[in-house]
Amino acid sequence: MEKSKEDQQGRNLNFDDFELVKFKKIDKGGEVAYYNVANTKLGKQTAEIKDKLHEDLIKAIEALKPIMARRVGLLDVTDHLITNFSTNTEVMEYAVEEEKRQIDKCKISGIVFSGENQLKRCQITGSIKCPGYGSYGMASPGINLVSEELGFEEEAIEMFDSIIEEVYNHVFNGKRAPKPEDNQTSILDDNQSGSDAG
Repeated sequence: MEKSKEDQQGRNLNFDDFELVKFKKIDKGGEVAYYNVANTKLGKQTAEIKDKLHEDLIKAIEALKPIMARRVGLLDVTDHLITNFSTNTEVMEYAVEEEKRQIDKCKISGIVFSGENQLKRCQITGSIKCPGYGSYGMASPGINLVSEELGFEEEAIEMFDSIIEEVYNHVFNGKRAPKPEDNQTSILDDNQSGSDAG
């Protein structure tokens, strides 16, 4: 049975025992599912991040856009052009611009892990912008975390690791985006320091 973080209040979890299952970015925060590998009897745990996400987590999620685009085949044509026409300046300029356009079509909402050991995989969830208007939600095909078949697994794993660390910091260390009043307090403190110095 899944238990919310509220059911586990007062408990903490070492990072090494934190196994992320799912992270989903929502309008104001995020939804998290994870296992405590040191106490598997607890089953799958859930937590909700109810405040605005820190920019470090947002950047880590956004960094997956090229991986998403490549995994769903949006970059097949530009990869072919870049590989086979590297000496043609005009083609290369087109390929680089088109690659950027294809990557910009991707919107990332989260990641989902599944499987174990040699079968452990991660899917990137989000949506792809359609021509004209609208978009369609989708999850990428899984990326095998112990394979090099696709050629970009190592890069993807580094990005997944960054997200895992940031999600852990949000759930267990209270990391959040600074609030406007925090910035105002900082300004007041700076002004006070300047007054004291004078």
